[in-house]
Amino acid sequence: MSSLLAFRGKSLGIKKKEGVSYKESGRRFGTGKQAIERVRV
Repeated sequence: MSSLLAFRGKSLGIKKKEGVSYKESGRRFGTGKQAIERVRV
């Protein structure tokens, strides 16, 4: 569970800070766009 929270914090933090899309965030973390979208809930 904590790794999911860490991933969420990093991925959404980068997205917000750098203004990148979900797709670009997913590429950066080696996941798909849907994985990033799922964690925002």
